[in-house]
Amino acid sequence: MIRIHDIAIFILIFVMYSNVLLYLYIVGDLSIPPFVFHLLYVIILFILAITVNKNQLFLHPVIVFMIFMIGISGLSFLIHPETINGSITLATEAYLIVFMMGLYFIFSLSPRSILIAQYAILFSGIVSVVINVYDFLHPFAMLPLELANPGRASGFYVNPNGSGIALLLALLLTINIVSSKYREILIIYFTLGIVLTVSRGAILGLFLIIIFFVRYKQMYTRRLIPIIAVFLIALPLTAKIMLDIAFDSNQFDVANIAQRLDWFSTFGKSRDFSENERIRVANKALAVMEENALLGVGISKIRSWNVLPHNMYLYFGVQYGVLGLLIYPLFLMACVARGWWQNRAIFLPFVVVMLFLGLVSHNMMESYFIFIASALVAAMGNLSVVRAQGPKATHRDEMVPT
Repeated sequence: MIRIHDIAIFILIFVMYSNVLLYLYIVGDLSIPPFVFHLLYVIILFILAITVNKNQLFLHPVIVFMIFMIGISGLSFLIHPETINGSITLATEAYLIVFMMGLYFIFSLSPRSILIAQYAILFSGIVSVVINVYDFLHPFAMLPLELANPGRASGFYVNPNGSGIALLLALLLTINIVSSKYREILIIYFTLGIVLTVSRGAILGLFLIIIFFVRYKQMYTRRLIPIIAVFLIALPLTAKIMLDIAFDSNQFDVANIAQRLDWFSTFGKSRDFSENERIRVANKALAVMEENALLGVGISKIRSWNVLPHNMYLYFGVQYGVLGLLIYPLFLMACVARGWWQNRAIFLPFVVVMLFLGLVSHNMMESYFIFIASALVAAMGNLSVVRAQGPKATHRDEMVPT
């Protein structure tokens, strides 16, 4: 039986994971910042969660880590009070940390809450692929000229890399709730949405999770690999042909996407503007870290850079010094610290893929969908431990598929 609380969780997760409110705010169709809606919604469900939940919530390492993050951010702000907009940055980080903690409590309401969140993420991914196809075929229809990425689908996420990563994590976290006979179809469908973003990180991450799907028998190899190969080869080539035609007709400048497609066609041997820029900024970050190895430069000074490092390790290293290099890996370890063995088919690829994506993105601890995925993983682990210590669930609709 569907309850009002179940519907509320589904709507909350779908709206936040799909990024639709933030998209509407960016394009000017929503006047109130999305975090206002998200925060009010999370607070209501958070109060309900801590009122009715009897599980061992506060003992989870991810809660300890979140409190630790607030502490070191506050300490960094006190050490570097002169940093640009430091108080705003600190408030933003505190909000995101409380946001994730609230999500963790919500998911930990019951096994049913976790399952509903998975279905909401799955539905969000299905919708996002459709939006990506539309965005790819109709450049500038969803975003104004200054924000658009012609030849690269971004959908509601505005950033193609974010769109690709969101779909990648959605596939990983929901594959176990789909019947085995439909999993290959789901993987191919999500592959379409990911490839259209032309995101190198997301596409390479897709290869990684497919390897884990094979390892843990989540899919039939012989039925999937040839079709995936067709998508990964044919779609970029098709995109290149389409963009070459558009470029010849001077509809828009597609030099960036053309260079990116050349990178794929030469298996990374050719460098594009984006890669050269990332190398330059990475060298700058390393130089700043060397000069400020002990305490870093503070929590907000790096945000004044014209281009950020596109690397979580360097991003935190510049802010907090050498020890900042450990923050992102410790965050991931905290998420999967409980229930690791019982959930290894999901937790291991989650950690490996997230560690890899940390090398190519600095947004891995800022996006709503990242915190939703991380909180869901932590709640899954907590549920496994609680089940092992207490009576097993008796109702089928309370069980999370494995």
